[in-house]
Amino acid sequence: MVETDVLVIGGGMAGLVAGASAAQRGCRVLLIRKGEGATSMSSGAIDVLGYMPGGHPQFGSASEGLAAFPEAFPLHPYCVAGANWSGCEESADGIKEVVKESIDWFKSHINGPGLQFIGSMDANLLPLTVLGTRKPTCLVQDTMYSKSIETESDHTVLFAGVRGHPEFNPVAAARSYISTGPETRERPKKTASCTVGFSPRGGPCNISSIELARHLDLEGTVLSLVDALRPHVEQVGATHVALPPVLGIRNARRNRETLEREMGVTVFELLSFPPSVPGLRLQLALEALFGSAGGNILSGFEAVRAKKEDKTVVTVTCTGPRRVVEVSAKSVVLATGKYIGGGIRVDERGAVETAFGITPVTKGFYSAAASRAFDHTTRVALPYWGQPVFSIGLVVDSHFRPVNPDGTVVAHNLFAAGALLSGYNYSSEKSGLGVAMVTGRRAGLNSSQLGGVD
Repeated sequence: MVETDVLVIGGGMAGLVAGASAAQRGCRVLLIRKGEGATSMSSGAIDVLGYMPGGHPQFGSASEGLAAFPEAFPLHPYCVAGANWSGCEESADGIKEVVKESIDWFKSHINGPGLQFIGSMDANLLPLTVLGTRKPTCLVQDTMYSKSIETESDHTVLFAGVRGHPEFNPVAAARSYISTGPETRERPKKTASCTVGFSPRGGPCNISSIELARHLDLEGTVLSLVDALRPHVEQVGATHVALPPVLGIRNARRNRETLEREMGVTVFELLSFPPSVPGLRLQLALEALFGSAGGNILSGFEAVRAKKEDKTVVTVTCTGPRRVVEVSAKSVVLATGKYIGGGIRVDERGAVETAFGITPVTKGFYSAAASRAFDHTTRVALPYWGQPVFSIGLVVDSHFRPVNPDGTVVAHNLFAAGALLSGYNYSSEKSGLGVAMVTGRRAGLNSSQLGGVD
């Protein structure tokens, strides 16, 4: 039997933020996970709110969007988080304050020499993607954003790819950028593209982003990239160089500084499809934060059942490849994600939460116990309003405790956070990691009150 104050189930953004928040309050925290969380497969940007639920319109800032939430979307996770904030029940000010507190906490603890996030709730940033388009986001790693490309009209952008790296097409990105630039931005004076020979191994064939990033983490290898890029920069007179997000896992900021110093241009990385190197950077930073707060991680284990007495979780049974572990905790945070993390299973029998057997709800807050996946998908593969299946999740009370279909809490010491929750569609809102951060923070603080800390 393993005893702890707080047991966190799930190792992504929500779980690690919840665990770190509880550990910083003095609790003994054990986090179990099957593997790395879905955060490691994300773009690495923190989307708080990019669009109105439903896909339109696009918000200029997270604050602008959150102002409309109390009346329009009272069951959204952000509204739940702000329900008891400063005594302002479900007010726009309370919602914005609780989100701002989470952002400030995140930036103050994550930002360091190796990783820096920039941005705020006051204005969404519009970083460039590997498609040459822009994506609204609240927080982005500073290696992935260039302010001058938006404010200076007289510039030349060079989209540079690596030969044998199939995850980025610089020609297509350059064409898309020049043809689809927002009307509010000055179009670049000149856009060019190139492909350079820079291989971490023998031949330039099927090189992954992770391979390139690990290679650039090695001492001195960034100078080889400088030598490969310099002729193209000088040929087109580039002022900005846009690269796929491969500047390193641990040394991205240092490598960018070296590139800018050696070539005299502004260098930045592009947002890419998951899985991405910036997502792995974020995952490692969160794990380091959790460890520095005193938390412990048990990898390779899955919560399969729980024992409850008098509406209280007493023990959780966790299975691994070679053994079974019984964990006794004063409080439990459920942050297992949705479909990627396996927190919710939807098959021909219906939908169910996998660890505690809790019944989730649909987009309309009806029981999803008999819902099948094709009942909540449309014929359009990627609709701007999002697939309804991504709205299936758990209903929680104002303390983030899951509730049963009859409205009673599943357990007084069980909390839920992240993609597992109902009331929002992260794919259409662009709010995934933002919701995970905010709800993980609230669930972690609430669990710490039962974990022995007042």
